[in-house]
Amino acid sequence: RFFRTSFADAVLSVKGRVLILLVLLAWLIPAIVYVTKLEPTKTAEQFLKEDHPLQYSITILNNEFPVSAQDEGLPVFFTWGVGTLDQSGVNQLIDPDNVGRPVFKEAFAFTPECQRKISLACDDLKFSRTAERTALLKREDTGFSAIRCVMDSFIPFADASGFTAATDNATVPLDNVNAAIRAFRANPPQGVEDMDEIVDNFGWDGEELRYVSIQVESQVLDQWSNLAEDVTRTQYEGFQRLPGRLNG
Repeated sequence: RFFRTSFADAVLSVKGRVLILLVLLAWLIPAIVYVTKLEPTKTAEQFLKEDHPLQYSITILNNEFPVSAQDEGLPVFFTWGVGTLDQSGVNQLIDPDNVGRPVFKEAFAFTPECQRKISLACDDLKFSRTAERTALLKREDTGFSAIRCVMDSFIPFADASGFTAATDNATVPLDNVNAAIRAFRANPPQGVEDMDEIVDNFGWDGEELRYVSIQVESQVLDQWSNLAEDVTRTQYEGFQRLPGRLNG
C-alpha cells in the first residue's frame, strides 16, 4: 500500500521528478569527468606497496639502471617462408599456449638471390645505427646489434665443404641447398656461441627447407617484465615496421 500511494505519488509529482533528476545529475556529471581522465597504465604493476622496502629495490632496479649488453632481451624473429597463422579453432581462454598453426609458403625457395637478400638484411640489422634501430635493437659490447644470423655460419661452412658455386662463394646453388643444409645441421661449426639456436633458424623438416629466420633481441622488452601497454605497443609496432625497411 505504501508503494501504491505515498511512494508512487512522490515519484510521479513534479517535485519528486526534479529531485530524482538532480540526484542522477549529481552522480552522472562526476562520473563523466573521471571517465575522460582514464588512460592506460604507464608503469609496471606493483605487487607491494610503494613505500615497502622490497618495492623500493625493485623500482630502482627497473627504472634507474640502463639495459646492459649482458641483459637478455626478448627474442624477435624475422622469417622468410612463413605466411599468416591459421588460427581456426584457437581459443586462448581455454588453451593459452595454442596461438595457431603456421602456414608455409609453398613458393618459397632458398635461391642464391634469396640468400643474398637475407645476408644483406643481417648486415643491415647488425650495423645500422639509425635512431629507430637504436630504440628497438639491443647492442652487444662491440656496439653492433645483438643478432643471430644463420647465414654468417652457413655460407662459410658451405664454401669450405664445396657446396658454393664456382663463380660465387657467397651463395649456394639451389640444387645444392638441401645437401648443404643437411650437412650443416649434422656437423655445425664449433666454437660459435648459441650455435644450436642458430642452426634451428633453418626450418628443416628432414627433407627440405621450409623457412629461414634471423633473430634479434629487443632493447626494451624482456621475458620477465610486465611493462605498460603504451611502451609494449610502441615496441611492437616498431618491430612490425622494421621488415619493410631492411636493405634485404
